[in-house]
Amino acid sequence: MTPQKVVPTMSVDGWVVGVKQRIDRLFAYWLANQKSQSYLTDSIISFQYDVQQWGENPDQLAIISGKNLENYLAAHFDQVTVVVTVKYPNGDGVPPYHLEFDVKLAEKGVGYNVGRTLIEIKDGTFFRIIETQ
Repeated sequence: MTPQKVVPTMSVDGWVVGVKQRIDRLFAYWLANQKSQSYLTDSIISFQYDVQQWGENPDQLAIISGKNLENYLAAHFDQVTVVVTVKYPNGDGVPPYHLEFDVKLAEKGVGYNVGRTLIEIKDGTFFRIIETQ
């Protein structure tokens, strides 16, 4: 029997065990994580760091942040697929640009579509969540 997967919190919720709750927590942690949270390890996956490093190169940011999010979630679910699309709201290929994350995952044979999240990047460093489905 495989052990139950959980996400620890430092809140009154304690150990989060529900699939949808774990997805929500993990996505929020990925957005909020900062590389400087630990000097002991370099393994902290941080979207903020990805934006800092590759924010001026939308295509590279899409590739790296998609791979990092997929690796991050893969430790918590049986199967994970992340597809990131770069979109320009002005339609002219000029910043600001949006990253659309389409995340699909599975656990114990049940598939979950996390939906699409649009994140806006301005000036290569700023981001905000536009829409979550």
